[in-house]
This record gives sequence, C-alpha cells and structure tokens, in this order.
Amino acid sequence: GGGGVIKTTKKKKKRIKTTTHPKKKKKHRNNFKKKKKKKKKKYFFLVFIFKKKKKKKKKKKKKKKKKKKKKKKKKKKN
Repeated sequence: GGGGVIKTTKKKKKRIKTTTHPKKKKKHRNNFKKKKKKKKKKYFFLVFIFKKKKKKKKKKKKKKKKKKKKKKKKKKKN
C-alpha cells in the first residue's frame, strides 16, 4: 500500500486512476490489485476444500469410536 495520491478522472465513461507519477506507479498499482484478487480467490477455494475434508474425517472417526463403545457395553450387560 501507500504511494502517491490517487485522483479519479472520468474519461469516455471509464474512471482512470492516476497518481502523481502515473508512468511509474499506475502500472504497478494495477498489476498488484489483479494479483491480489487472483490469490484471494485461490486461497478461499483451498480453505473450503480443507474444511470439507477435515469435517468428513472427524465425523468418520467419531462414528467409529461410538460403535466400539456400544459393542463393549452390550458385552458387559450379557
């Protein structure tokens, strides 16, 4: 972040963001925003995939443990 002051100018129905040194900072600023958006999207997809995998594994483990406990209790009662 940081840098020059951003001035929004309306030209042909398109808002072009220009800094105090547009040649130096404008290109970098635009590329940085594009890269950030792409990274965020990929990160969110990975998070959702990991969450789903973790939840499924936890549920399976819990079910197996409960079944084993029930079997032991039945044997004791008999």
